[in-house]
Amino acid sequence: MNILITGANGQVGFELRRHFSLVGNVLSPDRATLDLGMLRASSATWQPIALSLF
Repeated sequence: MNILITGANGQVGFELRRHFSLVGNVLSPDRATLDLGMLRASSATWQPIALSLF
């Protein structure tokens, strides 16, 4: 299972990354890689990766 965590460099994101790394493949891009303000531009990068949303 692929898990996308945004804000992974913060305190909560760090703990989420640590916890979910035991469950599946954690993807934690930085702001330069995945800028949610420019989602259309970065969607081509993330489109091939299947994410489980919950």
